[in-house]
Amino acid sequence: MSTVTPLPTLVSGVLATNDLVQRWRGLGPGLWIAAAGAAVLWGLALLGLLARSEPRRVAPGPPTLESGGREPPAVVNLVTSDWELGRESVPATLLDLAARRFVSIDSVGERTLVRVRERGPDDGPLTGYERMVLDHLQSLSHETTDGFVPAEALTTGPEALAQTWWRRFEKGVVEDARNRSLSRPRWGPRQRAILTALAV
Repeated sequence: MSTVTPLPTLVSGVLATNDLVQRWRGLGPGLWIAAAGAAVLWGLALLGLLARSEPRRVAPGPPTLESGGREPPAVVNLVTSDWELGRESVPATLLDLAARRFVSIDSVGERTLVRVRERGPDDGPLTGYERMVLDHLQSLSHETTDGFVPAEALTTGPEALAQTWWRRFEKGVVEDARNRSLSRPRWGPRQRAILTALAV
């Protein structure tokens, strides 16, 4: 059973709606100005947080023959390359593994051959990304008859696979740097809370 709205009620509803629209139109310029001011305030807060969280540049020390700190070369690459991990961090990690006697590098004529040592040192655990490099070298050595991998064959495979491998390696290096208290996320909970509160 349907009911019909009385005409006076309908007319008063339309007039009330029209009156509300007129009021909003009157407030329109003020609301636009307030919205613009809020947007400018949010933008200034964002710029301020960006400036405060800008990574500090590492001042180089004097040249020395000392080996430096205990940080792995991949972490050093991250810290000294403006927090952009370079691809050279992978061969640097391989050379570091060779220096720690996990890997052997031999020259035969003009060829450079690399292999995983059968008995590596027991001087502490490897990081996840160091284990990735070692495991990758181990998998390549299974494709040769003598376990030696030519240096020019040290690739991480097709492009899609190489990109996935690289992202895992990069993530591991960043996590290691954070575990060593050398870096932190640029946008922490406090910064996100400030921006969200201002946006609201």
